Amino acid sequence: MKLNIYHKALSIKDSNFLKGIGILMIAFHNFFHHISPMTGENEFDFSISRIHVFWNEIVENPLNIIDLSFSFIGHYGVQIFILLSGYGLMLAYGKAEIKWRFFMAKRLNKLYPTYIFALIFFAIFEIIWHSNSFPVVDYLLKLSFATNFIPGEIFSLNGPWWFYGMIVELYMVFPLLLKIYNKFSIVGLITTAAISYAVMLIWGNLLLKIDNSFYFHFIGNLPVFIFGILLASQGEIKIKKYWVLIAIAIFIFGNLNQNAFYFSHLSIAFLLLIISLKLQKLFINQRIISHLIVFIGEISMYIFAIHGVLRQPFIELADKVTNPAIRPFSTIAMAILFVAFSIMIALILRWLVQKYIFSINYKLNFEKFKVANRFWLKFLHFSNRFIIISILLLFCLFIIKFIEYFYIVANHPLIEYSLKSVTISAFRDIPLEGSYLAMIFPLLVIFAVIKPKIATNIYLAFIISVLVSYIALIQYFNMTLVPLNEFIFTFTFSGILELIKTIISFQAISIISYSLIIFLFFLAIYKSNNISLPQGKILLFLIIFAILIPFHRTFYTIANEHNTIEAYNCNNLKLVFFTKSISNYLNDGKEINNSEKIKNEIALFQKLYPEKKYVGNEYPFLQFNNMKSTLAPFFKQIEDAQKPNIVYIIVDGLFNSNINTYINNYSISPFLDSLKKASLYWKNGLKISKTSDDLLPDILGSMPSNNSDENNPDYLDIISYLKRNNYKTSYSTYGNKASKQSKNYLLKSGIDNFSEENPQKSLDGNLRTELNFSIFNFAKSTIGDKSEQAIYESIADFYLKRNTKEISKLNFQKYKTELAEIRYLDEQLKRFFRELQKREDFKSTIFVITGSSSNYDKETKNILEKHKVPIIIYSQLLKKSQEFTSIASQVDILPSITSLLEANYKFNPQYFNHNIGYQLDTTNNIQNNHNYVLLGNHHQTNDLIFGKYYLSGTDLFEINENLKIKRISNKLVSQHLKKYIHDYNIISSYSICKNKLVPKSYYYSQIGRQALVNFQSGFEELDSTYYSNQLVENISYYGHKSLSSNNLEFSLLYPEFNFKSSFSNIKIEIEFNIYLKNSTSNNPLIIITGNNNQLKSLFWEGIDFLKENKVVAGKWFKIKTEKSIKFQGEFDINSILKMYFWNRSKSTYYIDNLKIRMTGIPYY
Repeated sequence: MKLNIYHKALSIKDSNFLKGIGILMIAFHNFFHHISPMTGENEFDFSISRIHVFWNEIVENPLNIIDLSFSFIGHYGVQIFILLSGYGLMLAYGKAEIKWRFFMAKRLNKLYPTYIFALIFFAIFEIIWHSNSFPVVDYLLKLSFATNFIPGEIFSLNGPWWFYGMIVELYMVFPLLLKIYNKFSIVGLITTAAISYAVMLIWGNLLLKIDNSFYFHFIGNLPVFIFGILLASQGEIKIKKYWVLIAIAIFIFGNLNQNAFYFSHLSIAFLLLIISLKLQKLFINQRIISHLIVFIGEISMYIFAIHGVLRQPFIELADKVTNPAIRPFSTIAMAILFVAFSIMIALILRWLVQKYIFSINYKLNFEKFKVANRFWLKFLHFSNRFIIISILLLFCLFIIKFIEYFYIVANHPLIEYSLKSVTISAFRDIPLEGSYLAMIFPLLVIFAVIKPKIATNIYLAFIISVLVSYIALIQYFNMTLVPLNEFIFTFTFSGILELIKTIISFQAISIISYSLIIFLFFLAIYKSNNISLPQGKILLFLIIFAILIPFHRTFYTIANEHNTIEAYNCNNLKLVFFTKSISNYLNDGKEINNSEKIKNEIALFQKLYPEKKYVGNEYPFLQFNNMKSTLAPFFKQIEDAQKPNIVYIIVDGLFNSNINTYINNYSISPFLDSLKKASLYWKNGLKISKTSDDLLPDILGSMPSNNSDENNPDYLDIISYLKRNNYKTSYSTYGNKASKQSKNYLLKSGIDNFSEENPQKSLDGNLRTELNFSIFNFAKSTIGDKSEQAIYESIADFYLKRNTKEISKLNFQKYKTELAEIRYLDEQLKRFFRELQKREDFKSTIFVITGSSSNYDKETKNILEKHKVPIIIYSQLLKKSQEFTSIASQVDILPSITSLLEANYKFNPQYFNHNIGYQLDTTNNIQNNHNYVLLGNHHQTNDLIFGKYYLSGTDLFEINENLKIKRISNKLVSQHLKKYIHDYNIISSYSICKNKLVPKSYYYSQIGRQALVNFQSGFEELDSTYYSNQLVENISYYGHKSLSSNNLEFSLLYPEFNFKSSFSNIKIEIEFNIYLKNSTSNNPLIIITGNNNQLKSLFWEGIDFLKENKVVAGKWFKIKTEKSIKFQGEFDINSILKMYFWNRSKSTYYIDNLKIRMTGIPYY
């Protein structure tokens, strides 16, 4: 068959011509692919859209065909250099015996001088042009060629320099390829290339998922490299015609199909070789062009090193031309100018290298063997120590993982953390830790070349810092059950010192345990000084370490593998989690500090509370939980170290005049009056918020007021605190329904049960066997029963007729109906407590009672009365009762109760809080030392109690005994207090609107799972409008109504739920009573479906709840079922979840008392 191309072995001139073509393609590509229009290119990975964009851009902008072509295919010039590298090395070493260390020393000696001068030039250029600082670590990573293994760092500093790391890898494997060729000839090399293709086809996509590519490494470029070796081994170049056609077909198909893409690089290298040789013949009579290309090829190494550094100014100039008729030509002109300037700088670079490297080359040539051998021995010596120390370190960390497990389980027995899970995570951490150690190895080698001992000492110093940091992070987690992350940036210096002090003081025995392990670790290092591994094992270990680097992300602990945030956090490698969090935080460009104005205001505000140890100024109210309990001395402990039940009773219309008012020795609320005598009672209690909607955040959360329904910040309150201590929580209203804002608050808090019926129904079950926290909200409402109304109005008349003076003074005649309601409410509370007293656990229950509104009468002329409500804490656990005249507020309840529980009942401590309140003052000192901001209408802070002063609007008062006030005039004090109110409003709004009460990571660790749905309905009210077409009367388990299937195939269980944030795991618990009219063989199912925000179906789950509960027809049965669903990060914002019944046999059944609870683990 006639040969299409015949060429003798490539000469130096031929090679330089090919290099000239290759470097021009690369330089123009690296310029044009930053110029609009941009197409992208199938260089390291494949996308069919790029070829479509490329073609569409050419059709729409035919004048841009030159820059578009270079942008899309110019990068293939790299393949010419890979081919010539294999070709040249085969010619030089094909018949020689290679000693790897000498071979690598020579290759690096050729590569490094140009590379180092280019790095120096780049540093100077960055300082002059961009005013950038000198990133020492980035430069060291580039010098070590390690960036090709680090996702996100491959194109750092200067994009084209990724080539250096890859070509060094090819140099490293060349001796092995030569041995394969010498033993197995061409077949061995072709088999090796085939294996590399198999590796890319099988694992190529996996590597892309971790932001890496085989083309950054020798494996992806091995076929082209081997092609160059084979060409050199054959001497003459003989290419048949159909090979060209096959190569063209493969290249085209490789840009249309992902699997064929891997073969496109070899096909284009083959085609470029042919095209270049044809061009050389074509330009044989065009000596100027031919000589210019050869000259460019001669200095291609220097052009490549420097051109990426120089392109940005020319790109910016090219982008300034916006005229579409001129831009294509001006862009080409600017590209030519850029290449010309690069050639000029490359000549300077070549002169510098040749001039200043001459003496170094002379020294390297002098006693060449001695120098190379010395380098190799130093490398082996340090590698030996590195491997031994690393193995001991990995074993040490493995042991520490189990010690960590032991102390976590000992301190937090309720946590989901098993020996099986810690064993799995400990073994999975080994390759992750090994990959991180491998990343620093190249940097240490630089020091090892100078002196191995220096590198070893640096490594040991690094290990000490790692171990100390790791143990500190473990201690922090064991203390808080949340791994430390970017939260560290919120700490001030004093906050960090306080944190260190807290960590050291927490469980000293664990510090001793960890210290002992570290001591044994360093003892083992000392004893291993004389261990010397064989050279083969050293290289094997180094290869294993290197292989781990690109795959290190696959060993990360994933949130959706665990059912709870706590389990995820326990299994996480704390130091890796910390460094990842810090890296992501900084890379996301988040500001560590607030604006100067906010920061200054926060700092000044925090100085007003010296008794509180604030963490920092990003979260203004966040503080260490270091206040000593004022209630602990008043309470006795429960036998057998049991924990008390907690009951909050919030009474609408409960104010001091209810309790303290007597008429002719008759109390208007006798039960409450007798209760306060057996309690801790603060007669000068204050209500912070005016509206009842803000009452729950005050009492339960001690948090700033939320001035907008749209703002929903993360917060910690008594509900999340008690749930962490294994309490069941409930909320019941009696009289009025809870407001929408109160419901939203309770849902976010994760309340377990919510009821708007008789509150006694929420107290079923023995509180001894299941710890409970209950909130009862008694509303002051009109007396419903006419006979009862007559009774209580006659009691009111009794009061009115017997002391007219007292009556006129308190204005009872004007509020006759209200007085009757007060007596009625007092009686209801009395009945409620009598029922509770019948319970065995009444003796171990702590009651907190307060009011939701004050009894402000303008005739009293004491405007401070509008904020007064009583605070009562009653329990049979009290050692004594006492009445306090000191000022207290409802925001003081949370910090006082939590510190009491931690001090007396061994609750798991909460190390940080955002409480705006204090400990309840038990000093009986009317001289107030606390500051309270008091809200008016619309959440506006108009009033302020600041020590002994009270500011209301523009009026300033001095507070005397029993909260009596006296108007005073003091402009300086007034101005100071007005500024305080102004600053508080700004800081409070900032905390709420910017979600700066508590860091998300700490918030999620405290709440465990986030409450999403807490739905309950007996279908008695028409607020169940979603079910109105299915409601039937007179068939029910409780009440009068139930939900009928109506013989429909599909019926609604719960309305669509839209997710407002991302979740990795959700858990749905469903409970209801069911009545089957007839038996059926085809059971109805509960169907749960989810679609993401692109309406893609993510899951479909069917639950056969009848089979699980063995329900029979003709009776009511209680059904309980639950389903956990895990995601891979796809269940995102605006995803939709649906729940419905699938009545497969269209049978008749009735549903009553439906309860649906859905919780989720946030994806972060």
